[in-house]
Amino acid sequence: MEKLANAIAEAFMAKYPNVQVTHEFTGSSAGLESLAAGSVDIGDASRALTDDEKATGAVENIVAIDGIAMITDTENTVTDLKSEDLAKIYKGEITGTGFHRNCSCKGCR
Repeated sequence: MEKLANAIAEAFMAKYPNVQVTHEFTGSSAGLESLAAGSVDIGDASRALTDDEKATGAVENIVAIDGIAMITDTENTVTDLKSEDLAKIYKGEITGTGFHRNCSCKGCR
């Protein structure tokens, strides 16, 4: 997002030389909090907006989609982990170690 935001700022300032664009890259939540507080005009986020964030008046405009690669320890023997499982892990719906029946990595043994 940072490279895209920098390119957009440069193009905007080239078109409107009397406008100074400043930006900080502080994370999705900080940008959305600043937007809701009215201290910024545009807030970037690398995730979808929550219903609560939308209720503050924030509008979602998807400009890019990230690719994510999962990398594991060489001793991890899990072979059938699905994207749905990963989503549940990141949402906190699956916690702890040893949740997967085929895992024999150090943390699950």
